[in-house]
Amino acid sequence: MAHWSLRHHPFPVDPGLDLAFSTGTDRDPARRLLARIHADPRPALVVGDAGMGKTYLARWVAAVLRRRDRVIRLSARSMDADGLLATVCRDLGLDPTRSIAMPARVLAARLLALGLGGRRVILIVDDAENLEEQDALDLFHLDSLVTNRGRLIRMVLLGRPEMRARLALCPSLMARMGAMVGLEPLRREDCLAYFDQRVEQARTSDRALFTPAAKDVLVRESQGVPGTLDALAARAMDLALADGAVQVDREHARVALRILGGAGAPAPAPSRMFSKRGPIQQDALAGSLTPCTAFLSS
Repeated sequence: MAHWSLRHHPFPVDPGLDLAFSTGTDRDPARRLLARIHADPRPALVVGDAGMGKTYLARWVAAVLRRRDRVIRLSARSMDADGLLATVCRDLGLDPTRSIAMPARVLAARLLALGLGGRRVILIVDDAENLEEQDALDLFHLDSLVTNRGRLIRMVLLGRPEMRARLALCPSLMARMGAMVGLEPLRREDCLAYFDQRVEQARTSDRALFTPAAKDVLVRESQGVPGTLDALAARAMDLALADGAVQVDREHARVALRILGGAGAPAPAPSRMFSKRGPIQQDALAGSLTPCTAFLSS
């Protein structure tokens, strides 16, 4: 940071919410998801490829909703439905060891009490493609807790695009879902605005951190995938630092591209949603480029 005269790294692996970027239009996914949660009580589905910013979107939306609502955010990557339900119970002040045998009326009473107090309960499940069919069905039992005041809990599932096809194979789940929010690659002008905002927030002087040619290579080769742009830009900065350069130039950007294996997002990892139980066969070369999910793409 001293070499570049920066307050902080402009493309960190784990960015804080202070680095959030919005297109400022109705296409912005955060706006769309918040409007979707407020307008439709049915479970919301957010889909996007790796690097599109699903986890960051979940963090941002959860931070906004926590001003008024009770938000439970968790990941299905390392939990089955029993673990998810136990976490929900713990967050609601109930005994997590009784989550499986707990009568629905006990959970409903707790959710209703929060609702009467003016706080909705919103469950946000990231990495939802890791859910197996029975786990998804068990989790959706929470959506069945309904009174004359409506649903007692609102759900948001975030996962990769293949979730849509798998949900279509399970009509009992598909019938409960509301509209989908899709995360798509950025348009070039939005990608440039995102890149410029990150650099402007970090630098402490007027010195240009990237040459125009380097910036053009990074933005073009990222193909609008924010996580890929972050990874390429950070690696190019490392290469320029190793050279003792005062700017990241085009050659640094091109070498970073070669090191990280080419343009675009990495191939998606195998999904477990609605698959048979058992070990997952992982590709040893999959995920060699692991972009940080640092952006809300449109």
